[in-house]
Amino acid sequence: MKGFTGILAASTLALALAAPAAAQTAPAEKPADKTMESAPATTESRPLGNPQSGDTLIKQDEGQIIASDIIGTPVLDTNAQPVGEIADLVLDEQQMVVGAILRVGGFLGLGAKSVAVPWSALRIEQRDEGQVALSGMSEEELAAAPEFQTLEAQKAAAEAELQRQKQLQMQQRQGSSPTSQ
Repeated sequence: MKGFTGILAASTLALALAAPAAAQTAPAEKPADKTMESAPATTESRPLGNPQSGDTLIKQDEGQIIASDIIGTPVLDTNAQPVGEIADLVLDEQQMVVGAILRVGGFLGLGAKSVAVPWSALRIEQRDEGQVALSGMSEEELAAAPEFQTLEAQKAAAEAELQRQKQLQMQQRQGSSPTSQ
C-alpha cells in the first residue's frame, strides 16, 4: 500500500506542479458557429513538458519536483538543526499541494509524531549534503504543535467515542435496573 501511496503522491504532485504552466498557455479559441461543420482534428506538435488535456507527461522540466524526491527529505528548524523529515503531502480539492506532513521528535522512530505545516511554510533547498526542507519553525514549536489527524484517524476516533458512549449507556442501564434476589 505504501508503494501505491508513493506513486499516487508522485503523480498528484507532478500534476499539481504542472498546473500553473498549463494555466499560462494561450486561451482556447472560441468555438466556430454551430451551423458550420468543424474541421477534422489535426495532430499538432506541442513542446514537451507542456501538457494539454488528455496528454501525458514525458519528462520532468526544470523547476518541477517529484513527490518521491520530497518525501523523506530532512527538515531543518530555524537553527538549521535536523528536526524530522517530510512523511507525506496534503493536496486540496484542486489537487494542489497545500501542506506537508512532517515526522518530528522521537528517537530512532520511537515517540515521533506527525505534524502538518502549510506548503508555503517550507522551502526546499539543495545543499552540499543534499536536499533539505527549511521549516521556519523551531524544534520546540514543532514539538508543541498538535498531531496531524488524517480523515481515517478522525473517523476511527469518532467511532471509538461512539462505542464508548454506548458502553457507558449500557452500564448506566444495568446499574439502575432493579436486581432480583
